Amino acid sequence: MRALMDWTLTSKYFGIVPYWREVHRMTKESDRAKSMFVCYENVVQDPDGYYENITNFFFPGGHHYSKPPGDEERHSQHSTNHDPDLRNRLRALVSQLDEDVFNRTVSRAQAIFRCGE
Repeated sequence: MRALMDWTLTSKYFGIVPYWREVHRMTKESDRAKSMFVCYENVVQDPDGYYENITNFFFPGGHHYSKPPGDEERHSQHSTNHDPDLRNRLRALVSQLDEDVFNRTVSRAQAIFRCGE
């Protein structure tokens, strides 16, 4: 898990932060956001609400999200893991490694991108 976290932070997170800062600056100068960051946890917690937010981002006030027929079955087959205990243990391991090894970099990233809200 530590190696995966290190790789993800190095190859993904540190490359996204400068882009996010530029998007944030441009958004302040404009009346409309230029980009939307989508967090996995937010989608999992409230898929319908989050897909509605994504649709509204692309079509402000002009489109309503609705699930296609068979969507529930398709997404349940795609789920990465159905075991909530395993998910909780992995989440706890990531939190502990973030605290002990990564100087709370993951927590700061979640706050920047508003993940887990």
